[in-house]
Amino acid sequence: MERRGEAVGAIESSSPERPKTYSSKHALRGILICGECGTPYRRCVWHMSNKIRTVWRCCNRLDHGKKYCKHSPTLDEEPLQQALITAINHQLYRPEYLLAPFNRASLESSSVESIPPAKSWPELYANLLELQRRIDHSFVELLMQCAERKDWKTHESQFRELVKQRAEYDEYIDAFDMQQYEEERRKNTYHLPFQLTEYNETIIRQVLDTVRVLDSRRLLIIFKGGAEVEQEIEL
Repeated sequence: MERRGEAVGAIESSSPERPKTYSSKHALRGILICGECGTPYRRCVWHMSNKIRTVWRCCNRLDHGKKYCKHSPTLDEEPLQQALITAINHQLYRPEYLLAPFNRASLESSSVESIPPAKSWPELYANLLELQRRIDHSFVELLMQCAERKDWKTHESQFRELVKQRAEYDEYIDAFDMQQYEEERRKNTYHLPFQLTEYNETIIRQVLDTVRVLDSRRLLIIFKGGAEVEQEIEL
């Protein structure tokens, strides 16, 4: 049967040609994309006779059968998540890709020097702390400008953006438990990264840009840092 069980979460209605947008606690919503038709996948829960099966399916296939998408596979959630864990673990040895999403931080001061890509986890942690320090400096500078001009409205959006960026760095540091590298950072010594042992929604949001389903056994995973990895799904 093409339609089976019940889809979890609300979805906006749209034409088959237009990607759908989502708001969900599941990090893969909106980034897990069908390789055949380009439509996002949707998480579904199938209630079977004696068990519950959680899968991800192409929205076009769910909503329109084979009319717009004829060959998109159904992916069981557990093997899918394990494939993502494996791909991320391989990239944990290349922390420059994990820092890259934060290099887009737009601080106004033109004198800010660029931060070289990290080559170890203590360096990555140090870079994130430096980015936070620069945000704090920019925040204080903006406060002084606003106080001097008695104008708090003009830079309101910049204040919000700086606070948002700093919170992103905090979340990233917490997700990868980077405080453990404090001693190594101070000593400037190399430390091999830890390995993910379970699926983590926060880390998926932070490091993955797109996951394209090539077929039932292969994913093309695009990291926010620019790396592209073809990953096998082990069934």
